[in-house]
Amino acid sequence: MDSYDEYGGIDGINPATDKLFKEGLVSAADILGSSSKAQADFFLWKGAKYTEEQYREWFGRRKPCIKGSDSHNVNDELGKLKDQNSQPIEKYCWIKADPTFNGFRQIINEPEDRVYIGRIPPKLEEVRKNTTRYLSHIHIRKTADADTGDTWFDCKIPLNFDMVAIIGNKGSGKSALADVLALAGNTHCDSKYFSFLTKDRFCERNGRIAKQYEVETIWEDGRKPSGHSMRSPISMVSS
Repeated sequence: MDSYDEYGGIDGINPATDKLFKEGLVSAADILGSSSKAQADFFLWKGAKYTEEQYREWFGRRKPCIKGSDSHNVNDELGKLKDQNSQPIEKYCWIKADPTFNGFRQIINEPEDRVYIGRIPPKLEEVRKNTTRYLSHIHIRKTADADTGDTWFDCKIPLNFDMVAIIGNKGSGKSALADVLALAGNTHCDSKYFSFLTKDRFCERNGRIAKQYEVETIWEDGRKPSGHSMRSPISMVSS
């Protein structure tokens, strides 16, 4: 990672006298340090002044810009950025990824989609203003009167606001999760589209096992509607 327009950054290198040196440093870097939108857009090849061929020649690929808070006091607000005079500003550096080193590395592959510098990312702002429209978690568990000793489900699963795919190995529960989400969402689709909550699988033998489990939705506004029995999607659809 190279610091660009921060203290001691490479922005101060004169391109007239050290053009190749400066371009080499930028080209070799995976991530650049800057909180300037104009600078971030430049390294994302958004400036209309130059062609894509020129950007590629200079940088090789698009680069993300991030910024540290540079906090020196435990009382500083977590993540709040500062200006060149070390004064706090209404900006934060947001990274959409797992809080791991591999998650951090992912911004190299998706620099525009995973980094946002500002007060709050637009999607998070939308969710906060529309908490009744977004699921937070689903809770799958035994019913209060369950008498089975088997534990098929006992989990509380957080849901990403932008989740568009369920990925996993065969038998890992992809179909189960998709059916449970449909059930909890009060879907009105034909039950033939279920592939886990069917009489041939989890709902076999008149729902002997399925009737002992339920799914509860937890919404962003904290609501917890009544749990749905997993015994019969058909009865749920017709209700």
